[in-house]
Amino acid sequence: MLRSSTTVSLLIAASISALAGNVLAQGWIVSGYTGTGGLNRGVFDYTQGSGTLTNFRFTQYNSTTNDWGIAGIENVNGTTYLLTTFNQNRLNKVTYSGSTMQLTALTAPGALGNSAEGDLGYNAADGYFYSIGNTPFTSTKSIYRIDANNWSTTMIGTFQADDPSGLAFDNAGNCFILDTHGNSGGIAELLRFDVMSNPGMAAYKGKSSLGIGTGPACGMDVNQSINQLCVMTISGAMYAINNPLTTPTPQLLDFAVGSNNVTGLAWVPSPGSLALLAAAGVLTARRRR
Repeated sequence: MLRSSTTVSLLIAASISALAGNVLAQGWIVSGYTGTGGLNRGVFDYTQGSGTLTNFRFTQYNSTTNDWGIAGIENVNGTTYLLTTFNQNRLNKVTYSGSTMQLTALTAPGALGNSAEGDLGYNAADGYFYSIGNTPFTSTKSIYRIDANNWSTTMIGTFQADDPSGLAFDNAGNCFILDTHGNSGGIAELLRFDVMSNPGMAAYKGKSSLGIGTGPACGMDVNQSINQLCVMTISGAMYAINNPLTTPTPQLLDFAVGSNNVTGLAWVPSPGSLALLAAAGVLTARRRR
């Protein structure tokens, strides 16, 4: 018997609801480090609700172990990307090999500014990567757009902040930046930008205090399966940020141990979750390449 479109839609909606409550659909990768003095920088696996960071892989560059500073992390179509910091300042593609990661530089030195921390984000609504240039000892910070067709970079705007260390996009392409205020009081603020209305230019739309401290570094990304903005603090506290466009309010979800210093967060969809969302027609259109 053929089902009506309404019945099919209800079935899909029910499947999405079940998916949203399934911890397997809420997997993440986290950048940070283990060891004293910032040694052994790399990435961890994290299943939301598990309370722990696992499967640590440390960074390698040109087959030599190096403790590159990591400012941010992103996962796109199953590939991990890292934004390195301090003296390297590049976007890198990651290849995993056991307990290590090989980094392949994608952008030229200096193309993403001089960033002490900052972050990396992917906007599925327009198909570009974005990064924050968090130049030390200045209040003017930069936003860069990165074209994955040729890895060219463009600075699309500046903004005033103390110590930004989080960047993420919701499913509609709204841009969020988290200023940790690590140098000025430590109460984090969520800044909002529009990078879609006038492509190539970031328009500042406002900011709100979150009323919590994250530490001077953090990770931030959106769980696309439920369009939920999430922040992980430097010490591993995982928060959902409810109503980020209007009255952002943090809600504690979990506390994950395993890293001395969290610097980035990226959502990793479970197999089939994005296909289900696409069937329901709730994913935004992606720019064709």
